[in-house]
Amino acid sequence: MVLLFHGYNLSRSKADAVYAPFKAALLNNALALIGQIGFAHWPGDASFPVISEASYLWRVRTAIQCSPDLARYIEERVDVNGYPTQVVIIAHSLGCRLAIEALLRLAPERRKSVRLIMMAAAYPVALAEANSATLVLMRPMVFYSRKDWVLSLVFPLGEMIRGQVGPGLPEAVGHAGLPADGTWSMSKEMVGYQHGTYWNDQGTTASLICAALGLPATVAIVSREIPDQPVRRRSLPERDLPDR
Repeated sequence: MVLLFHGYNLSRSKADAVYAPFKAALLNNALALIGQIGFAHWPGDASFPVISEASYLWRVRTAIQCSPDLARYIEERVDVNGYPTQVVIIAHSLGCRLAIEALLRLAPERRKSVRLIMMAAAYPVALAEANSATLVLMRPMVFYSRKDWVLSLVFPLGEMIRGQVGPGLPEAVGHAGLPADGTWSMSKEMVGYQHGTYWNDQGTTASLICAALGLPATVAIVSREIPDQPVRRRSLPERDLPDR
């Protein structure tokens, strides 16, 4: 099962609009995912566009409040034999905060059946360091970009307003891929990417994810034109059938 999680400034309709091409890109790389991809929605936007853009402060709280529901959903997923369903979470921006908060609530054994993939993660590096021992169980992958102005400017400001003050400015995991202490099973810089580029980048991120997960690649069937062959006609000799 693969679950897609959007960030903080997307309505349900806008989330579906970015999910669709990303799902298509995943399937284009791994047909094994047919029927396995689900769209997750959480109240990450405000009613008015201007307020929504500046609502990061409150949406962190919303993401944390939604995490018990996600944790319960994952805990309840079992296969036909009663074993925990293998779950892959592909999250973006503040959706990464929601996912991690939920996964921290899972029983240790359940965490081992979950893979976490984060794009432009709006998750504090300081918290990643503090929760490293738990996160490493889920073999998380991180896709980041140093050109992401949302994470380089908006994220630190929002965290400081929330009172998250420490040595230096708060830094997001999705900005430079930190911490570089072995927490991540894979860390990939997406050079030049802005905050929302990952969802619709002509399948680049989706391709990297499928390869990292070891999913069998989709095999393209090459069509071939069969040249026309002349039809050979053969005459049969005439025969008279006896009367009966």
